[in-house]
Amino acid sequence: MKNSVKGGIKTGGCAVVGGLVGGPPGFAVGAAIGGIYSWKTSDDFKPLPQILREMPPAQLDKLLKSVMAILVHLKWETVEGLIDYVMKDIPLKKAIIDELKRRVKTLT
Repeated sequence: MKNSVKGGIKTGGCAVVGGLVGGPPGFAVGAAIGGIYSWKTSDDFKPLPQILREMPPAQLDKLLKSVMAILVHLKWETVEGLIDYVMKDIPLKKAIIDELKRRVKTLT
């Protein structure tokens, strides 16, 4: 998450400078240049799906059990229904994201 914020700041900063120098087209050019710069300077960045794929099976099992403990009180029939419910329930979504952060942070 820290590297995503750094990349966003670099990209946003370049977009602002581009906008100041070149007006509306400068925003696009600055954002593109900032995005490329962020990408090239972020060697240690791993997206969440990659972290989950590389997670040891025991840690992945702990993550699954901890998230399922949060969801245990819900009644759902399809994954789409569960996702829709979680996305609309802000405290529930925050609890799941916090648990995911907590489990992933121990690996990095």
